[in-house]
Amino acid sequence: MFDTVKLHINIQLSEDELQAIDWNKTNSTEDHSNARSKTLFKHYHKHDDEPRLIYRLKEDGSSTSSLKVEVSIPKFLYGNNVEQFREEDIPLFLTRLRQFLATALRLPVSRIPDLRFVETEKLHVCYNFDVGERKKDYLKAFSHLERAGYQLNVLGNSSSVYWEAKTRREKIYDKKQEIVNEAKRKKKTLNQHLVDRAKGLLRYEIELSDSELRKKSSKRLLGELLDFEWATHILQKGLSNIGASNLNGNTSFSDLIRRIDKHTLLSSELKNTLTAFVVRYHQFGEEYCRNFYPRATYYRLMNYLKDEFGISRLSFGSSALPPLFVERKRQSPSVITKYLDSDFLNNSLIMLENVAFSERLTRIVMKIRRTLSAWDIMDEQSVTIKRITVNKVLVDDYPKILQLVREQLVAPAV
Repeated sequence: MFDTVKLHINIQLSEDELQAIDWNKTNSTEDHSNARSKTLFKHYHKHDDEPRLIYRLKEDGSSTSSLKVEVSIPKFLYGNNVEQFREEDIPLFLTRLRQFLATALRLPVSRIPDLRFVETEKLHVCYNFDVGERKKDYLKAFSHLERAGYQLNVLGNSSSVYWEAKTRREKIYDKKQEIVNEAKRKKKTLNQHLVDRAKGLLRYEIELSDSELRKKSSKRLLGELLDFEWATHILQKGLSNIGASNLNGNTSFSDLIRRIDKHTLLSSELKNTLTAFVVRYHQFGEEYCRNFYPRATYYRLMNYLKDEFGISRLSFGSSALPPLFVERKRQSPSVITKYLDSDFLNNSLIMLENVAFSERLTRIVMKIRRTLSAWDIMDEQSVTIKRITVNKVLVDDYPKILQLVREQLVAPAV
């Protein structure tokens, strides 16, 4: 539902702190109004799936410094963006990104602001549709759909279709082909497993405009923008605007002839005229019909098809393409986030491991024990109560463990 995000974080680093960071490179630009003042840009980016950092400061220290952070959320969390960012993983993303920034900048986590309240400069919303073998049919249909105020661009033998406006861009593309092209461009070994997973995927993506972000959150706060209900609405509205929710423009010839014949509000004469028009278009194509019919007649017949049948452009396929609808899926969480006393739970597990439980429950206890080292701390300043993330623990088993803990031990006072 969300992919690329770019953040603006107000953070001030001392000269010693700047020197301690392993920057990739530093470049500068001159201030034309002040020849002695330069703006420095320090870049940090180590791996493709990690955030890209740019720290901006004045060489003479005359203005406030800031940090730009750009990251693909699913690539950062899951190692790829074939898997879609899950709503239940929002806390995990915020935690890991905060920890990553602390590690990269060699700062304590307490120096990194709460990321829910940082400003968002760019945000992409997206959705992967598994359309199987019909992917090329969809892309062909989309390649003909124009939008008022947008420039239509079709790239890579119709593998990518873009609609670009001044401050906003939408695109729908072959996800598998993008993976192949990216591997070639970066001269990397192709991940065949990822290619297989993306085989039938059609990806729809919107780079939201600044006005859209501010309409949702006046200060463009990340915590307010990571709203899956809002993103679902934006995506579905975008699909409707380009005609993806009702792809009758790519229809079967026989289906359209049948619909014309069954239409109850059209005269017999008009039905015959429309049928003849569709037959000629199907047999000889668009250019033939534009030449065969007077201009006014051609557009009058096309308008009838649009108004009465929802078809803005004739593009015949073997069968009608199903409409595309975005689903806000609520999956069983892969991450369970609780507020717990970490020392209390650790001691509890030690006791539980020495109690004779069923074999299955004992395995669950050991599973939680193994996750202790992987827990992500949300707030280092909190000594007793810490927000921790337990990965890959079954939802129905985890409460059983906590109940056993509560029954046999008493938590220390906070």
